[in-house]
Amino acid sequence: MRPLELRLRNFRSFYGEGHSFDFRDRRLIGVVGPIGSGKSTILDAIAFALYGRTPRIGHATKSLIHQRAGHAAVSLRFEVEGRVWEAVRHLRRTGPSQHALYRLPADEPDADRVETVLLEGQVNARVVDLLGLDYQGFGRSVLLAQGRFAEFLNAIPSERDKVLKGVFGYDRIDAIRELARQVANDGEREIEKLDIRLDNARAAEARLSERSKELAEAMDRLEKLQAVRLDFDELTKRIEAAKASRKAAETRLAELRNRAGDLPDQAEAGRNLERVRGVRALLKEAEKELEKASSRLTEAEKATAAEEFKEREEKCNKADLWINRLGDRQKAVEEAAAEAARATAEAEKGESSVEDAGANLASAEAGLEAAEAAAREADSGLRRAEKLLLDARHADMAGFLREGLAEGDDCPVCEQPVHRVPPAAPGAAAAAEEEVERARSVQQESQKRLRSATGGVEAGKAALEAAEQRLSDSRRRVEEARKSEAEQRALLHRSRAEIEALLGEGDPAALLGAERAALEALRSEAAAARRDREAKLGRVNEAAADEKQAQSYVADLKTRISVVAALLGTDTDIPKDDSEAVGSALTALHEEWNRITSGLERTVKEGQAKAEADSDRLTALRAEHDVEDSIGESLAAVGAACDQIKVTIEQDEQLLAGLEDLEAEIKDWKRKVQLNSRLVKDLTDARFIRFLLEEERAALAGLGSEHFERLSSGRYRFTEDGKFDVMDLNAAESVRRADSLSGGETFLASLGLALGLAEMVGRRGGRLDAFFLDEGFGTLDPEHLDLAMEGIESLVSDREQRLVMVVSHVPEVSERIEDLIELDNDSTTGDSRVVSGGSV
Repeated sequence: MRPLELRLRNFRSFYGEGHSFDFRDRRLIGVVGPIGSGKSTILDAIAFALYGRTPRIGHATKSLIHQRAGHAAVSLRFEVEGRVWEAVRHLRRTGPSQHALYRLPADEPDADRVETVLLEGQVNARVVDLLGLDYQGFGRSVLLAQGRFAEFLNAIPSERDKVLKGVFGYDRIDAIRELARQVANDGEREIEKLDIRLDNARAAEARLSERSKELAEAMDRLEKLQAVRLDFDELTKRIEAAKASRKAAETRLAELRNRAGDLPDQAEAGRNLERVRGVRALLKEAEKELEKASSRLTEAEKATAAEEFKEREEKCNKADLWINRLGDRQKAVEEAAAEAARATAEAEKGESSVEDAGANLASAEAGLEAAEAAAREADSGLRRAEKLLLDARHADMAGFLREGLAEGDDCPVCEQPVHRVPPAAPGAAAAAEEEVERARSVQQESQKRLRSATGGVEAGKAALEAAEQRLSDSRRRVEEARKSEAEQRALLHRSRAEIEALLGEGDPAALLGAERAALEALRSEAAAARRDREAKLGRVNEAAADEKQAQSYVADLKTRISVVAALLGTDTDIPKDDSEAVGSALTALHEEWNRITSGLERTVKEGQAKAEADSDRLTALRAEHDVEDSIGESLAAVGAACDQIKVTIEQDEQLLAGLEDLEAEIKDWKRKVQLNSRLVKDLTDARFIRFLLEEERAALAGLGSEHFERLSSGRYRFTEDGKFDVMDLNAAESVRRADSLSGGETFLASLGLALGLAEMVGRRGGRLDAFFLDEGFGTLDPEHLDLAMEGIESLVSDREQRLVMVVSHVPEVSERIEDLIELDNDSTTGDSRVVSGGSV
């Protein structure tokens, strides 16, 4: 795995967009900067992009989001065995995160995606498959983060084997083992299928003779059925013809019986035709009575339609309107007078309120002047007290500076460490501070009284303004009320004059009632005449309706006779409105109906008898030849049975023909299953992989010893048994555990193993072309630091594609590395800032 480009957004201390690091054509990179500038964050971002975890945070990924942002993103483009991949991770404070892995056809800015992996679990699994290392193995061999430098050195053997297995590509053997297991499982399933086929073939051999006998019996039955088919067909046709004749007669008879209700009843029709003849006489008598009532109504309507009647009626309506207004006018006069009296009283009260509000305002203004004077005096007192405090502090500056000092702090005067804090000296400063507090309390109280007095003046002004406004409104209402009273009295006088002009002198209500009574008498006569005419007209309409109903009955009876005649197939010719002719036609129709229904009943009985006789003969023939349904269906069934038996015989013969090949195929599959099962057992981590890794551990111990011995100035080596214990060459080659080394010695031992592992991977063309180092240099003296840097430089000297990144705040490290990523932090926000060495 070789990183190509890293991009960050709102990731830990890197806030906002535009943080990218291009690693193309770069080999040894130093990441430098002050503490807190985000050096280790770059390695965290690489680990998170690949595995969704970081060495320092682990699974608590929400804390990777910058504190001022709601989301974060990391993108790492890298190369594995010639293929370009890009891992993208998005984090959100609320809601699900997003994870994606893309394969690109080339390392180009806008390259299309040829493969996409989504969902966190699938992305993590694919990265492990590509790199050959899980997260723990990556942290022990590729990314040596702060606090985890010696994990590979101190790991148990099985954990070291997992790392070496992925680094050297032995995890491919897992795929071979799984493939062998799959082949073995498939073979067992195939053998089960072939065993079933073998059983079927042996069963077919036993069935052949029985199938041949069944075929001969079926062919014999087929010939017999073909010989009697004509007899079956003839009887079937005769039965169907008899059934059809009977069915047609039954259908026609059922139709007539269903329509029997359409045939009119003769007795009822005779009674109704007799009533038709008396209807017209009643109609003529009612028309004469209507003519008399119409003449009376005409005379009454002339009296009420005269011009004099209309004028009298209009005069009554006008008088009624003015009488109704008279009461409203009198009430309006009284209400206007009352309103004028109320407005006058309110105006007098308003004058008194204005005087009171003016007196209150004067009192509030006097209180405000006194509060302002007191506030000025309190301000002066506070200034005097503060000046006295300042003078006291200048007089006791050492005691003042002592309050912020602690042992070990730098003195603000001489800038030297303070070994002992001087004792406090009594002085006037404390008394001055108490005086300032008293003066400040007096000043705050005076300001409070001043604000209260100011509010009182403002309230007094508002009260005076409101009282003056109420007085003005009351005076205006007095004028409006007096004007309204005069107008209402004028309207009352006019109403009385109008009523007298219409009705004359006297009581208006009595005069109007007499006039309306005379008019009402004329209207009553007209209404009575109208009601009489309407009653006569009703009797005429009833007689006309009866006459129309009679005509309708005759026409309906003629129609019903015609419908039934058409149903029977006979013709009728009845003169219009001739009730005698209609009665005669109805009698003839009943006679024809009886004749036709009797003939249909005879046809039904004859057809039933013929069908039953032929059915008995057909039943006997079916019993003789064992035919349950039609002869055609029986022939088809027997023929199909013959064909099926023939097919079964052919299939059994084919099974027998391939019996030897089937047995040979089963034997071949069993050999494959046995071979692949043996591979599954042998290619396990406890057998074959452990055998291979014994040699790798020994080789790593040898190479790591060479580097460790050089880095430790010839003092230490690793034991040759692959357990990575430490051999002290200065103590008669005594052996000690790796966890007994000091911090600096542990760093050198881990670095030696890392250098050896990288050298082995480089020699074999492995998948790891990157190495990240994030601590340890601060524990080394100059000599060992120089040796360590020589070892790190050797990682890239013999492999052009390898990337080594070293994170350190030790100046000597940055001086040895030419290609630097220099970081700093913002003095205001604390955010990381790339000074140089970012995107090229």
